[in-house]
Amino acid sequence: MIEGASTGYSIYHIVFADQLKCADYLLKYAKYLHYDQYLAKGYPIATGVIEGACRYLVKDRMELTGARWSLAGAEAVLQLRSLRASGDFDEYWEFHLQQEYKRNHASQYKDEQAPSPPPASKG
Repeated sequence: MIEGASTGYSIYHIVFADQLKCADYLLKYAKYLHYDQYLAKGYPIATGVIEGACRYLVKDRMELTGARWSLAGAEAVLQLRSLRASGDFDEYWEFHLQQEYKRNHASQYKDEQAPSPPPASKG
């Protein structure tokens, strides 16, 4: 092979640097790369699917003109967006209302049992 004058790299390494980097990655992580099994289970393995979901859930909302986000605010919005996108929002909202009731009302009473309201007066 032809060696570089001062670097010691061969032309092979210069021309195929990206391919070598890719091959090194595949060899290093081969024990995790079971694409055949992932596809059989219906998991998305294409980066386009992942990038599209990230763009839809994150970028389209977080990069609105003039928007400023605290970490907590951004996380809350992204959690709600992911619940809506996954179709789990209604189930989550029911859970949320139950937790709010426990925290703000039921927790104020012994054994978290609020007393029964008095009967309505007839009048």
